[in-house]
Amino acid sequence: MKGIVLSGSTGLRVPPLTAVTNKVLLPMGQYLTVFQSTERLKQAGIRDVLVVTGRDYMGDVIELPGSGHNFGFTYKVQDAQHLGVG
Repeated sequence: MKGIVLSGSTGLRVPPLTAVTNKVLLPMGQYLTVFQSTERLKQAGIRDVLVVTGRDYMGDVIELPGSGHNFGFTYKVQDAQHLGVG
């Protein structure tokens, strides 16, 4: 089974926190929001994770997990035209 984390939004409803970063890169407790999501997927037995993000923050999101191996999942990056979530 594969998991999807939608993180492409700019977080317009949580300014000024999202003025310089994507909302999935904000802390929630002791972890970043994106790690909260991937940890829940991991707990559900999902090891293949797709993180969908906007091009403005793609570099920041890609750098976080490295290969993903230390987090118990794998991920891939697809460089394609931004077409939205739908």
